[in-house]
Amino acid sequence: MTTSTDTDAAWEIAPVDWSARTALSEALDIPPILAHLLVQRGYTDPAAAEAFLNPTVEGLSDPFSLTGMREAVGRIEQARDKGEPILVFGDYDVDGITGSALLTTALTAYGCKEVTADLPMRLETGYGIDPVHVQQAYESGVKIIITVDNGISAHAAAAAAQGLGIDLIVTDHHTLPQALPQAFAIINPKQDGPEHPAHDICGCAVAAKLAQALLGSIPGLDLVALGTIADIVPLRGENRAFAAAGLHRMRTHPRLGIDHLMRRAKLKPHELSATDVGFQLAPRINAGGRLGDPKRGLHLLLEESPQKAHELARSLDDANMDRRELEKIMLEEAVNLVGRNIPPERRGIVLGRKGWHTGVLGIVAARVQRRYYRPVVLIGFDGTGYGRGSGRSIVECNLVSAMDACSDLLEEYGGHHQAAGLTIKQENLEAFAERFEGAVRTQIGTGPLTRRLSIDAQVSLRQIEPELKVALERLEPIGHENRAPVFCVMNASIVPDSLRVLKESHLKLTLRDEQTALNAIGFGMAEQAEAIADTGAVDAAFTIEWDRFRGGQTLQLMLKDIRPSRP
Repeated sequence: MTTSTDTDAAWEIAPVDWSARTALSEALDIPPILAHLLVQRGYTDPAAAEAFLNPTVEGLSDPFSLTGMREAVGRIEQARDKGEPILVFGDYDVDGITGSALLTTALTAYGCKEVTADLPMRLETGYGIDPVHVQQAYESGVKIIITVDNGISAHAAAAAAQGLGIDLIVTDHHTLPQALPQAFAIINPKQDGPEHPAHDICGCAVAAKLAQALLGSIPGLDLVALGTIADIVPLRGENRAFAAAGLHRMRTHPRLGIDHLMRRAKLKPHELSATDVGFQLAPRINAGGRLGDPKRGLHLLLEESPQKAHELARSLDDANMDRRELEKIMLEEAVNLVGRNIPPERRGIVLGRKGWHTGVLGIVAARVQRRYYRPVVLIGFDGTGYGRGSGRSIVECNLVSAMDACSDLLEEYGGHHQAAGLTIKQENLEAFAERFEGAVRTQIGTGPLTRRLSIDAQVSLRQIEPELKVALERLEPIGHENRAPVFCVMNASIVPDSLRVLKESHLKLTLRDEQTALNAIGFGMAEQAEAIADTGAVDAAFTIEWDRFRGGQTLQLMLKDIRPSRP
């Protein structure tokens, strides 16, 4: 099977609504290109556009508008007055870790006497709370368990808690199951419909809503920003407000653990962006749970000792480096298996191997999906005859729907349109691969699969000036459903002798358009060097970034695609 790079992509340049662009530019006194980008994002009304450009937590929805909030607050107040022990049980990812740290701190500030936090071990017990965790809490004298970023499908755990006289309060944001667990209270914005302003918030933000209901204010906005950005929820509405406020907090007054983690990542607090959080901080916090104990990340966020914060940050940084090396090895193994076992006509890729580390399967599956542009499921088997897997899909294929067609072959599964997990018996692997292939073909057919590259606007290089970059920064924080603007330039030339390959995988060159020349770099795009080396002109798609090498600040183009110019 051949790889599918962005060079194969169909460029889709957004049309320009000149009337709306001009009206918005004049109404808000902003550059036309910024108005164009706002219109592309659906903000044609000046008031809505103004609110988007200036997000604030002042207008967040009332936490008591969420179903289950009053019952939860009433029970926690009773626990505080009686001195009852409370367990906060989070998830092992960044969203669950940050939410657990926030809620633990908030409950203590509220006056609750005995508050502890726990997280599941990804490699031992898997996702979410289960009856074993409930039994352990009971033996410790816990009277209330509050979940964070999990619990909405924890029927067995809820039944166990009820049988042991423990009140379970679920705070979660995941899709509602057909039947809800029998908990004392359930706070999940999905219960309140898509019209609720908090409908798309992450698990940490749900915990923050509970904290706000208890304390009258929102603590830990930096933690909410971490959870929001890491969990890839849409950066609109309340999510955008949380992310913006939390980023400001991290830039100006970073908590001790985050400060030490930024040092390990060589990030400057005053320059911190949502991209830095998503690609530098979040993977380090996640690394503890992927390769071992997720509580290292929790302890880091709560730590008050500089020495211990330093040690925890170093530990997580080391774990992240180990994760990257393991990911590299597994990716090479997966690519070799695709080459040997997956014929070109296959629509889906299903691979299983004994010993594959389940903590990084999702990351590797995402890389395989990008490489071949196919739905991918990778499964790691242990010595018990069972395997756990992670899947990543393309926009044309709903992964969970494809797994629905294979449900009798799976022990359990669940997830979203483009990401899912499963457990399977090793004896069912071959049958699952064939059934999955049929289900994928039903959705996407047998025709060519074309990656699409969405481009916001065509520009000339002379338009790319520092003033433009400053204007674009008003779109921050950048993330899901508010991606960094992608531009393209047509018929540019490559400055002679500027084209080179770095570290065998990256492409670096200088583009010239009329009288303007700008440096460009394409990470992982070295294989495209040959296609453009001897061409007279190229078309390039890119985002615009600052290059702050050695203390300077110049503009550079971060390539998304580059190809010989086309008519």
